[in-house]
Amino acid sequence: NVLQMCGLEGNGEPTRYKEFDELLGYVKGEGSEVYLITNGSRLTHEQIPSVLGLNAITFSVNAATAATHRKVMKLKNWRDVMGNIRQILRERGTDTNPVIHLSFVAYHYNIHELQDFLKFAESELKGDKIVIRPLSELGTDTLGTIEELRDIVPYESDVQDAIDSVKEYLNDVPRRVLPLRTEEPYQTEIIFDQTAFRNVRPDPSDRVVMPSGY
Repeated sequence: NVLQMCGLEGNGEPTRYKEFDELLGYVKGEGSEVYLITNGSRLTHEQIPSVLGLNAITFSVNAATAATHRKVMKLKNWRDVMGNIRQILRERGTDTNPVIHLSFVAYHYNIHELQDFLKFAESELKGDKIVIRPLSELGTDTLGTIEELRDIVPYESDVQDAIDSVKEYLNDVPRRVLPLRTEEPYQTEIIFDQTAFRNVRPDPSDRVVMPSGY
């Protein structure tokens, strides 16, 4: 067996595949590490014991509230998705796998919730790793790219406010210590690279930027 790692992911939701359960059983049986990237909307209670056997699961959450989740993810079952995440973490207990990543990709429509997402993901959902990513890592000098013309790209001032809010959170809020799974204390890891947030829309000349929380 030369397969070292297998990822169930793609440009779409992998759990929509009609034979997902059979595929999951097959790749787990090959003896390689297996991870899943999902929005969590289609997982059933019956599938949770199977996904608990994975090495890692990344949930694309991208919101801190049901309203923003519906707008960004085009999903109407926020409560079910959050329930699935909580159930997996609860049933996993102190096992080391699967490692649960909670992901937030910053769009124009959700970037105002970034700090709230950090609080929610770490303190309420209690994920192992929280990943903050830009919509694109293309720089603003790549004019003419498709994403430069899309209204989902956040404004420059909103990106800067979001970066400042992450720094504030990291400085002011101590990391949550996870249930003991090793001899050393294990804390929530927040993965964030502010230098990656380069693809922004210039603020319109007539845009009035209000103070945060106004």
